[in-house]
Amino acid sequence: MLGRANYSMDYISAVHARVERVLKAFDKAKPAEPFASEALVDLVLGLEMAFVHRLRGQEGKDGNPLNEVRMIAASVLEFGGVMTPDKSIKWKPEASVTGLKMGDKVALSRTRVGALVDAFIEEIAKKYG
Repeated sequence: MLGRANYSMDYISAVHARVERVLKAFDKAKPAEPFASEALVDLVLGLEMAFVHRLRGQEGKDGNPLNEVRMIAASVLEFGGVMTPDKSIKWKPEASVTGLKMGDKVALSRTRVGALVDAFIEEIAKKYG
């Protein structure tokens, strides 16, 4: 598939609603560790997949939430779950939603994933909606 410069607001809203439903089910189920962290990471992978064809130039390289989700997904899928730099992204852990530093194991709390989802959806709507 070719890169995408935009997504309809209906699509963005539908993805957001789907992720919110999963998070509500997660909250109700109160899963135990280590399953809880794995499930939350998988939710971030699904979020990345929903917008995987977005144009990178339009995404920017300033460490924004779109970059953060992309880097988390790559770190999990390609680097054994260890946060790994993307040389094209200016990463500042202190400015990120998750606070992950290079070399950290990608483990996410429910609170951080909720904040990351909200920041990601806001950014994707602004840049691609």
